Amino acid sequence: MGTVAAAIAGAISYLAQMAQWAMIFGGRSSDDERGGNPIAALVMMIVGPIAAREAFSRDGSGMKTSLLRSIRSAKRLVIAVIGFTVLAIGVAMIVLPGPAIVVIPVGLGILATEFVWARTLLKKVKENLQRLNGKAGKT
Repeated sequence: MGTVAAAIAGAISYLAQMAQWAMIFGGRSSDDERGGNPIAALVMMIVGPIAAREAFSRDGSGMKTSLLRSIRSAKRLVIAVIGFTVLAIGVAMIVLPGPAIVVIPVGLGILATEFVWARTLLKKVKENLQRLNGKAGKT
């Protein structure tokens, strides 16, 4: 029974890996008008191997923790991409026209929701802005 479960879990993991490479290299024909749902494919690539591995475990309790861990990792990745993008735009606004002094703290604020280093850096930026505001108020 264990061998059959391992074979099924391996097949599901292999299919998820194939879907991943198909999405990376455009696994559908250019003649095809209708494409698949990329969000569903991403979810399947993340959840598929975990579900396959844990579905055949003896007690099934590991599936919940693995799924939660994957969801947390995916959330952290999305926040990192969005935060670094906003931060990069803010840094570019230092030399380009735009409100860099507003956009950079927003990018740090997004990153601070998941990363301690960003939270520390954001706190230093706030302290420096308050210090500069205090000096400007005295003159």
